[in-house]
Amino acid sequence: MNRNRVNRYAENDNTNKVIIVAAAAGLLVGAAVSLLFAPRKGSKMRSMIADGASDWASCVADGFQSVKKKVKSGADDVSDKAKSKYSDLKSRTADLVDDAKNGYDSLKNKI
Repeated sequence: MNRNRVNRYAENDNTNKVIIVAAAAGLLVGAAVSLLFAPRKGSKMRSMIADGASDWASCVADGFQSVKKKVKSGADDVSDKAKSKYSDLKSRTADLVDDAKNGYDSLKNKI
């Protein structure tokens, strides 16, 4: 049941991403078309489109860097937790082995 929740969340997350990307693409195409049909001089219009594309590219690059930092931070957190759990498990296993050896030695001495 828990796995179904995870799968539904992943599907919803992917659907949301598709909607956001489609909306952004629609806005970009709409803005470009409106600029092309606006009554302005060709050189001014090309300059405006180039500036808009440059701004959009900068925004996408900033967003990519932000996502990259979040993913790296999340990966670092998972790595740190895994190392901590491994260390804890290793320590507890060593303690259990020592207890077993001591119990064996104690029984061996009684016999």
